[in-house]
Amino acid sequence: MRRKWFASCLICLLAGAVRGVDMPLESAVVLSGNVGLRECFDLALRHSKEVAAAVLAVDVQRARVMEAEGVFDPRLFADGRGGLRDEPVAGDPEDSARYADAGLESGLTKRFSDGTDISVSALLDGTDDRDDAAPYDPSIGTTAGVTVSRDLLRNAGREVNRTAVLRAEDAVEMALQDLRASAMAVLFEVEQAYWALYFAAADLRVRDEQLARANRLVAVAEAQVRVGQAAPIEVTRARSSAASQMVSIVSARNRIPLLRHRLLRAIGILDPQALAREFSPADVPGAAAVEAYDLSGSLEVAYRERPDLVRSTWAVSRASRQERYAENQVLPLLQVYGGVSLEGLDESLDASGGSAFAGEHDSWVVGVRLEVPLGNRAARGAFQAARLERMRVGIQRRALLEDATREVADAYEDLVTAALQLDTTRQSRELAAELLEAEAKTFELGRSSSLDVLDAQQSLASAEREEVRARVTYATALSLLLVVRGDFLERKGIEWESVRAAGGREALDESVEPAVPGAHDARPK
Repeated sequence: MRRKWFASCLICLLAGAVRGVDMPLESAVVLSGNVGLRECFDLALRHSKEVAAAVLAVDVQRARVMEAEGVFDPRLFADGRGGLRDEPVAGDPEDSARYADAGLESGLTKRFSDGTDISVSALLDGTDDRDDAAPYDPSIGTTAGVTVSRDLLRNAGREVNRTAVLRAEDAVEMALQDLRASAMAVLFEVEQAYWALYFAAADLRVRDEQLARANRLVAVAEAQVRVGQAAPIEVTRARSSAASQMVSIVSARNRIPLLRHRLLRAIGILDPQALAREFSPADVPGAAAVEAYDLSGSLEVAYRERPDLVRSTWAVSRASRQERYAENQVLPLLQVYGGVSLEGLDESLDASGGSAFAGEHDSWVVGVRLEVPLGNRAARGAFQAARLERMRVGIQRRALLEDATREVADAYEDLVTAALQLDTTRQSRELAAELLEAEAKTFELGRSSSLDVLDAQQSLASAEREEVRARVTYATALSLLLVVRGDFLERKGIEWESVRAAGGREALDESVEPAVPGAHDARPK
């Protein structure tokens, strides 16, 4: 029996491997029950496609750093050659000398970040005189030498030579700020969707309670009609109110799945299995705490923490560095160089090499090389462009500072207003509850009509909804303030290192073109 079961499993696995993407995908995460906001945050950081793309952008820039640093990697070279020379003989135009040549040169070169180039090479050269006998026939020459050159004007200095590396490192820092901005945007969208779902669920509960109140009023009205304390129209009014509440409940209940879909999409786990599960928010909006924030402190945080402002700081630094590099490229090329070599010549490789490394024949050279481009328009144009670019980036940064100031000030005012609305709606709900209680007692005593009770019920339901809306508005306003300040992640208890480590991990693990059940039917043949 076990063998049959094992064979069946093996056949299924092989069939799945053959079919490939035809197998339906299992959802890695399915929300159900009561779900907390922090759980949604954690899922979004792991599954968000936007965060995954930002993580890849950081990795791309890190690869660019390695690419730029590769300029300073040592390079190994080798050159092998062979040929036949037919040279005229001096004094005899009709005669010629034939030589067979072969050579092999190899060495190592490296450029240092201060503008120094070093080359170490070894040359093995063999010549065979095909006609006359030479003193060494064949002759084998060996040469070993070192050459050093140093830039003194253009391309001189560590910063100039490392400009590409430093620019790439700046790009990494800028990409990290883009990742922070992407993470905050995704999580803020998740929180908005979360509180929207919370409000829809609370609104449905308010409407259900309003329906229950209307039904209770129907029962009271029917009892009063039976004893002659009220006219039948009171029952009709109460039933009409209950019927209208049932209609609004259907609409409110229909909004909840739509908002679940919105939250799942914001998290990044919207798939058929996730759609089939029901879940509800477990958290409730917190109490107002406007005193914990002030405008001046929020502006200070924004100038220090906002990703776009931090990124603009790196952009200005990068543009300034590029301007200094372009200014250096306007200078003439002035190099000093020198080299020393050891040479040997004999009929055998051992003898030639021994002569060379014994130092019997040595040579050295020193020199200065100057290159002055006439007109130098390319370098001067690049310098002017870099200077203007630095000015442009500086203006953009000042504009970002103004935008940040406005956004923080607006968000702070919205938070203060939301806190006042929260307190006002609470008082309104309490008064509406007291009014309904009074109207209900008056109606039971036959001193008022059902219209008064229905109006009080409607007022209480509206006040309850407005209080819930005010709580959601305050929670959203607070989160928006944290976003425009730039410390949303820290205030929400999300470690930046965890974002960098886990950001979009599940999304990155997925294939570029995820398998979709039935998608193979639409492929071109």
